[in-house]
Amino acid sequence: MDVMTVLAEARPEIWDGSGLVEHTEQVTPHIKNTTGIHARIRAVAPETLERSLGKARRVFDKRPKE
Repeated sequence: MDVMTVLAEARPEIWDGSGLVEHTEQVTPHIKNTTGIHARIRAVAPETLERSLGKARRVFDKRPKE
């Protein structure tokens, strides 16, 4: 079973410093129903995710190489 982690940057007007756990728990089932993959959602503070400076690598495959 594959699992992915999604980092979502919160909007400044709703960021409360707690990680918006109730919001991330609401999004998780929508992603599972749409893609069939369980996703861990982590809301992070505004302006903390790196911005693209061209072609970005957005997927990091951390599965063990066989």
